[in-house]
Amino acid sequence: MGVGSGEAVNETPIIGRFPPYKERIERLEEAVGLMRKLWISKDYFNHEGRYYKSKNLFLYAKPKEKIPIVISAFGEKSAELAGKVGDGITIYWTRPQKRDLILRRFTEAATKAGKDPETMTKAAYFPFLGITPNPLPIVRNIKPSLAIDRSIGHEPDPRKIDEMAKTFSDEEALQYCTLVPTVNDLMGIFDSAIKAGINHIIMRDLTPTIIQNKLAPPEAAGWPSKVLPYFREKYK
Repeated sequence: MGVGSGEAVNETPIIGRFPPYKERIERLEEAVGLMRKLWISKDYFNHEGRYYKSKNLFLYAKPKEKIPIVISAFGEKSAELAGKVGDGITIYWTRPQKRDLILRRFTEAATKAGKDPETMTKAAYFPFLGITPNPLPIVRNIKPSLAIDRSIGHEPDPRKIDEMAKTFSDEEALQYCTLVPTVNDLMGIFDSAIKAGINHIIMRDLTPTIIQNKLAPPEAAGWPSKVLPYFREKYK
């Protein structure tokens, strides 16, 4: 189960406000604890937390196995929370950031909490990935999505996000993407993530859309058939 501290564009229209980071991260920590208790509690219970107060809670449909909770981290404090209370961390790998520092903070917090970071999920998220020798037309279409990230989730108005997207240069937007001309380039990027300590890769493959727009040949869609055997053999 992936969780995070939220985005204003999703939450403000519903609840009327977007709390500061400190409150959001405290709410997240309390919610994680409450969910875990619901999953394992054998009897009804009351919860009197700082942010959530409920009586006579009980979940009848218990999970058969433990549900790992993986926490998204764009910065050091979220990484520390992921190590402290999570079962793993997800990093937006293609976002320009101090990835090594974030992973280090996660490892330190997990170790301090008595966990083994080597056994925990360390996921790299690649949201805009694909094979194409001509990435610029794709980049121009996804700039609004990139603008949400650029604002670190604090802008609640989609219209303003669309306006913000227009200020992105193509070169800046490309930094957030994994749009490469060859499969070998893609394997090199995945390799670098694994060498940095990543053990789980999450991707949103844009290659079918790229092919549909005639920005790559049809055979580009077959890249997983080359990548997966390579990694099975290298990291078996």
